[in-house]
Amino acid sequence: TLTPSPSYPIVVVARIVPLSPPTGVSYNDSISVGDIPGNATRYAIFYFTAEESVTSQILTFQVDVRDARGVVADSRLITFLTKEKK
Repeated sequence: TLTPSPSYPIVVVARIVPLSPPTGVSYNDSISVGDIPGNATRYAIFYFTAEESVTSQILTFQVDVRDARGVVADSRLITFLTKEKK
């Protein structure tokens, strides 16, 4: 395993994958976080938009963080609710 350091940063990409297909919700599914030197913190902000066709649903996404070699950090799940427009 490579360890990031100021002289050897790790290029990171964050991806979200729905556990079931969302209805009426659009989102950016990946963000390049860029180089992360050792002991540094970077943030990835995913934007979700409710379309006219959004339904009431519970959405769960898996968040994967990968480096340029494809090594995955521990995945996390995020869950949120949507409500049908009336």
